[in-house]
Amino acid sequence: MITTRNRAEALERTCERIAALNPPPAEVLITADGCADDTMNVIRKHVPHATVIINKSARGSVACRDVMMQQASADLVFALDDDSYPEQLDCFALVSRFFEEKPKLAVLHFPQRSDEYPATLSQTEFGAEHLTRSFANSGAVLRRSTYLQLPGFEPLFFHMYEEPDYALQCVAAGYDVLFSPVITIRHHYSGKARSEMRNHHRHARNELWSTLLRCPLPFAIGIVIWRVSSQFRYACKRGWSWVIREPGWWWQALAGVPYCLTNVGFACLEITQTPVFGFQPAVFRTSFLMKFIVAQVGARRGYAVPVILQKAGMLERFYTDVAGNIGPSAVFSAAWVLPLVGESARRLVGRRLPFDIRAKTTTFPAITLPHVFRRVIIARDPAAACREDVRFSDALGRAMARRGFGNATHMYSMLGECGPLFAEGKRRGLIVISEIYLALSTERILTEERKEFPGWEENVPDYAAVCRGFDSSGGPRADADFAICPSEWVRDDLVRNFGFPIEHAAIVPYGVNPEMLSVPDEPVHGRILFAGTAELRKGIHYLAMAAEKLVEHGLHYEFRVAGHVEQSVANQRQCRYLTFLGRVPRSGMTREFASADLFVLPSLAEGSAEATYEALACGVPVVTTREAGSIVRDGIEGRIVPSRNAEAVANAIAELVEDRQKRERLSRAARKRALDYIWVRYGERLVEALKCFANN
Repeated sequence: MITTRNRAEALERTCERIAALNPPPAEVLITADGCADDTMNVIRKHVPHATVIINKSARGSVACRDVMMQQASADLVFALDDDSYPEQLDCFALVSRFFEEKPKLAVLHFPQRSDEYPATLSQTEFGAEHLTRSFANSGAVLRRSTYLQLPGFEPLFFHMYEEPDYALQCVAAGYDVLFSPVITIRHHYSGKARSEMRNHHRHARNELWSTLLRCPLPFAIGIVIWRVSSQFRYACKRGWSWVIREPGWWWQALAGVPYCLTNVGFACLEITQTPVFGFQPAVFRTSFLMKFIVAQVGARRGYAVPVILQKAGMLERFYTDVAGNIGPSAVFSAAWVLPLVGESARRLVGRRLPFDIRAKTTTFPAITLPHVFRRVIIARDPAAACREDVRFSDALGRAMARRGFGNATHMYSMLGECGPLFAEGKRRGLIVISEIYLALSTERILTEERKEFPGWEENVPDYAAVCRGFDSSGGPRADADFAICPSEWVRDDLVRNFGFPIEHAAIVPYGVNPEMLSVPDEPVHGRILFAGTAELRKGIHYLAMAAEKLVEHGLHYEFRVAGHVEQSVANQRQCRYLTFLGRVPRSGMTREFASADLFVLPSLAEGSAEATYEALACGVPVVTTREAGSIVRDGIEGRIVPSRNAEAVANAIAELVEDRQKRERLSRAARKRALDYIWVRYGERLVEALKCFANN
């Protein structure tokens, strides 16, 4: 992994060397951190298969390395600067054995031949292997599985000092940081754009922050005083010009003190007697206090929440119904060819637990598989199916509660699923956070809409009556201390209509697969795409009426509806201008987005419709409502129209289809908007929101 900023010439030399390594790396991760030079052309020329993370504005080398460590797919990550590289082409074969032989090895680093120290350029002896308390990211191999268990590189640092801070974490947790001359690093160090005084200020500031983050009171007070005085003595040795500027980093450090004091609260600090700071006590064993049990039914965004929490070191246990690649469910998923259970088994095949969370996952096939069979039998009776779903959630929650809570301090709920688990956790004093992935007023809104449009949705059960008598019927507010809302619309509904404290609700928009950003924008003029179940909640009837109005004005566009549709909807006269495609596989949806002129979703109630994120990533302007909870901004990436207003939907469609220049402008803005909402950013926002809740 390499982070670079406007040093294309140095990066080119490093990339040439990387391309020559034998064996080659499994992947190359490069972060272009606010680059405005020829960096991207250099990467494309020498390492065209590299994964490139582009930060439009600089986030700092420390934050960049933290993101790459989390994104890496291999367990061993070779950290380099843009001006450093290994001198031995077979370096991977030479270093990998160390990690195989030493399971407690967290970091392996090497001697460097650097222009900063000319004597090293001809040096041949660098000493024997030995344990250390720091290393340089310009030439070190880190074990990713260890990194994910620790706080890792602190993004607050921006630049410098992340290495000794991380080494301290490793040693405190019982891992080794080892220096070995098995290979050497060539570091073409340049003083260009470097400032000694700025580096001194950053080093001193970050050193102080590290003390506050890793050291418990009251010891932190004495160490901070010692740190500040030591740095001041160094400034005195450099002269008056340094002394008078010394308060500069003091003020920078003070600005970060509140953050450090609140984030040290996530760590339980056990004093040991190993010297690191230079006097006793010095090492503080760190383990996160903010530990989550996550419970959910289904894969929900590819198990995004437990994976994110695991990467952040915050996952205690993950409870879910079944997964298609572990336990007895793996056998059942192979039955997708059978006529009775084929559809259920096919859905189960798609539930693939990521490797990172398998060890902390518990599934409940003994409860889930009978539920699946019962669901198949009563599928044509909506009321019975609804009661079975509630009964299943209730039974699943009780089973989860019996499996225990471990060392959890927090619980993460999906809109009140598995209610008994969270009720018991609440009784034990755990803090419950509920993700409100669908606005709580949805059922009220749909009840009103079904009265206005009878015959569109048939045999809809009385959900409130069905839920009576079950522990899960309390809903998401029954036990929730805090709420994660995917959109402002959901948060406002929660606060305004259900009395939830606004300071206990955070808005965390979802994300999109960055691969969608590369889907070509090849629009067919007048092709309108709708994706999702064709139902009243998603406003299919308003899309149908908008199509009618456009035809009345002589505008014959093509309306394509990708998603499940009931005959009661498809047979409506108003839908005669809609083409229903049925369920479309992922590969087919990519083609639909590529050829769409516009994406239209006139929803009445959502959480934050993920299809709108995908449309933006593919460069398709979006016409939608505020109730869809999208990240679309009116007039920038699309149009936001009032809900329940077919006339407004029709006018917005005609406006964007007929004005090609505006459509192209919105298309470019759509991709740009989606860049800030890839899944990595979602993870960062979610963890930050959870930490803010802990501070509350």
